[in-house]
Amino acid sequence: MAATNPVHVAVGVVVNEHDQVLISRRHQKSHLGGFWEFPGGKVEAEESVEDALRRELLEELGIEPERSFPLIKVRHHYADKFVLLDVWEINAFCGQPYGREGQDMRWQGINQLHPEWFPDANHAIIRSLQLPREVGITPNLSSIEALHDYLVHFSGLGVRCLQLRQPHLPIEDYRSWYCFARNICRNSGIKLIFNHRQGIGADSVVDGLHLTSDQLVNADNRPRNQAGIMSAACHNLEQLRRAESLGVDLALLSPVAPTAKYEGQDVLGWQEFEALAATVSLPVYALGGVRRVDLGRARAAGAFGIGGIGDYLPAG
Repeated sequence: MAATNPVHVAVGVVVNEHDQVLISRRHQKSHLGGFWEFPGGKVEAEESVEDALRRELLEELGIEPERSFPLIKVRHHYADKFVLLDVWEINAFCGQPYGREGQDMRWQGINQLHPEWFPDANHAIIRSLQLPREVGITPNLSSIEALHDYLVHFSGLGVRCLQLRQPHLPIEDYRSWYCFARNICRNSGIKLIFNHRQGIGADSVVDGLHLTSDQLVNADNRPRNQAGIMSAACHNLEQLRRAESLGVDLALLSPVAPTAKYEGQDVLGWQEFEALAATVSLPVYALGGVRRVDLGRARAAGAFGIGGIGDYLPAG
C-alpha cells in the first residue's frame, strides 16, 4: 500500500557568484545510488526546515547557510516512497564546501544541469533553476514595424525572456503581433510570453503565458494547454499564495520602488519585498522601479530575478 504521508526532505540549492550550483553524487549503495543530487536530508520531528538545512549542509559539506529563501516545493511518488522536497536557494554561506561523507561533489553551471543526471523528483528543481534571471516587458508600441525595431534591439541585450504586453490591442490583432514576434524571438533564442486581458484561448500554442492579477484571482487551475513558462502578476501576500497554489513557474511582485505607472501609490521597498518573497515556495521576481543594475540587490532580498520595461528600451 502506497504511503499517504510524504517524507519531508529539506533541499538546499547552494548558488555561488558565478551562477553555479553545488551538486554531489549519491553513494552507489544508497537509495537512487549513482545519481547526482542537491544537498539536504530528512526533516526530523520538531525540526524546522531551516534547521534541517543547516544541519544537513554542515554534515554533508561543512558549510553553514547565511542567507536562504524558499524556492519551490516538489511532491513526488517513487515506487517505494512518497517525498516532499522543500527546496531553498542559498546564496550566501560560511565555510569551504567539501564532501565530508566521501561523496563526489562539484560546482555546475545552472544551464549545464541535465535532468537525466538526477532522480526524477529533482527535475522540477532544475526547471525552476533554469528560468531566466531577467524578464523584459514591451512598452506600448504603435505598429508592427515598431515592434520589429524593438525586437531587433532587444535581441542584442542578452536577455532571453520577453513578455509581449500590448493592452491597447484587440485580441485578434494581439495574436497576429504575437505570431510575428515569436518567429523573430525564436531565431534569437528568446522565449516570448503571451499577455492579454482576454487570455490565451483553447487552441493557442505559446512559449509562455502571463496572468494579470485579475486573471490570477479568477483562475481555477493552470491552463492545461500551457506547457511553457507561466508567470503571474502579484502585489500582495494573498496573490502570491494564489500563484503558488496554481503552480505558476514565477511571480512578478510589484511595485518595489516608485515608477510613473504607480505614481502616488504605496511601494513595497526591498524590506517588504523580502518578507513577502520568503512566504511562498516559488521563484519571485522584483518588478516596478527596478533596474538591471539592481539584480544583485534583488537577489540579496530573495528575488530569483528581475523584470521591467525601461532598462530594455533603445537609448534616446
